[in-house]
Formats: sequence, C-alpha cells, structure tokens
Amino acid sequence: MVTAGHDGYVIVWDMFNGSKIISFKVENEVEITAMCFDESKRRLITGTRTGNINIWNFNNGALLHTLPKTSDVEITSLNYIRERIISGRIK
Repeated sequence: MVTAGHDGYVIVWDMFNGSKIISFKVENEVEITAMCFDESKRRLITGTRTGNINIWNFNNGALLHTLPKTSDVEITSLNYIRERIISGRIK
C-alpha cells in the first residue's frame, strides 16, 4: 500500500504486517495533493499544491521524470489513461 501526506512524504507499507518499507520526500514544505499509478502499477505519479507533477519508482524512491510545469496552481486530481497523464487544477 502507498500513502502520501500533507507533509510531502510518500510511504510504502507492508500490507501484511503494517510496517513501513520505504518513505521518500516529494518536495520540501509542499503538500502532495493528488497521486495515481500508471497502468502497470510500477510508477507513482504525484501532484503538489505548487503545481508540480513527478513520476517515481515508488519501490526505491527514485525520481524518474518531472513534467514541464504550466502554472503554479494546485494539482487536485491525476489520472493515467492510455499512456497519458490527465491533471485537474484549481485556479
């Protein structure tokens, strides 16, 4: 299981015993406001209050890609559909 919080951390948990497997910070002092997986469930996509969208290998916390930022508004939703990332934003 994967969780993300207002503190900017992503945490991967062992579903069987509830222990933390790994945690990593997406951005300093910035809240994670949306996340989703790609179709293969191998990559985690996160969106932040400052409008950043990143793609991660959530098994080891490696940042794979940062999408070009189009504005500084909060990412409110993310979906991965047919090899495309769709984001919702609040102005």
